[in-house]
Amino acid sequence: MEAYGKPVNIGPEINTQERETFPFISDKNKLFFSSDGHIELRGLDIFMASFNDGMGYWSIQNLGQPINSNQNDFGFIVREEEKTGYFSSNRGGSGSSSFDDIKL
Repeated sequence: MEAYGKPVNIGPEINTQERETFPFISDKNKLFFSSDGHIELRGLDIFMASFNDGMGYWSIQNLGQPINSNQNDFGFIVREEEKTGYFSSNRGGSGSSSFDDIKL
């Protein structure tokens, strides 16, 4: 069984006064998360963040369209080496626009 350390707030570059949710760290050590506190299209958008050790700050990028939409987009999981992944969104599809669907 693995042991985990005490959670640590990674600071205001990532954490805003709004919502930051659904974190995921990729196989290339990039942090993906959803936020409505960073510059977004509307609602929750998916962002990618990487830490620049040499400069000591986070580089944050909105993944843009077609990943993000004017609805809530969140829960991004990716295998960067294989260039495959999925995410969740309430932009409609199989269910009502008020329900969340998984997108490939």
